[in-house]
Amino acid sequence: MKSLVLCAALALCFSTAHAEETMGEKAKSTAKGAAATVEKGAHRVGEEVCEMVNGKMKCVGKKIKNRAEEAGTAVKNKAEEVKDKVD
Repeated sequence: MKSLVLCAALALCFSTAHAEETMGEKAKSTAKGAAATVEKGAHRVGEEVCEMVNGKMKCVGKKIKNRAEEAGTAVKNKAEEVKDKVD
């Protein structure tokens, strides 16, 4: 059984495609990551201000919207990064 699992793992390792990212692709990925971090920080500041002015309960919708937007951005950036690695 161990040898079967080992053979399957080795076959998987040798069958995967491996490509290097170019410097431009790495720079683009880094820039997008930095922009996402700045956007996340801006959301957190906006949420804190909203809570101070309006109270927590009135700002829950804004928090949910921000988290969904951040998750979408993260998925999009990761998909582009994977695409660049494969190309």
